[in-house]
Amino acid sequence: MCKKVILLFALSFTYLSYSAQSEAQEILEQYVNCESAEYVTCDEVYERALDAIEILETDTARARKLIRLGEIRKDLGYWDDEVIALNDRADSLFSLSGDICGLTEARRVRAAFFLYNEDGDKALKLGKEALDLAKECGDKYLLARVYGTLGVGQQNAGEYAAALKSHGREAQLFREINDKEGVAISTHEMAYI
Repeated sequence: MCKKVILLFALSFTYLSYSAQSEAQEILEQYVNCESAEYVTCDEVYERALDAIEILETDTARARKLIRLGEIRKDLGYWDDEVIALNDRADSLFSLSGDICGLTEARRVRAAFFLYNEDGDKALKLGKEALDLAKECGDKYLLARVYGTLGVGQQNAGEYAAALKSHGREAQLFREINDKEGVAISTHEMAYI
């Protein structure tokens, strides 16, 4: 499983456009061969991925890959301090670059981290920050995801009316962008409350 997830990360990481003239530039060679035994552990590949992220020219590109690397760690079962450190670094890079939508995603992911680790106060605080940023960003998909994360936090805090409202808004936004999976998930969350 580790090699499959890492291969997907490497493939998505292989090409990235970041030049001022919007010309696509190859920034990394494919460094993982699924069939080779070159990478023995996920930790080795993780370190190589961190090194590869450092060569990206823009703060936004680095920040997006840091969040993605944190998601891969989480999917591999490492929902740990390293994930929050990656997210904190991404948050700082998005702040420096002025990328409101990226900053929104970083705060949403961090809120989800605290939900998972049962720190509801931090999760709700970050969820509300992410909501304010998402409204400024204007991306309906991202706004829906933030409402979903906030709704789970409100539900865990016993704020059931607020959670229903958040999940209702989440479902409405997913309907507006015709995201059937998002509608299904948000409807499930409302039924669960």
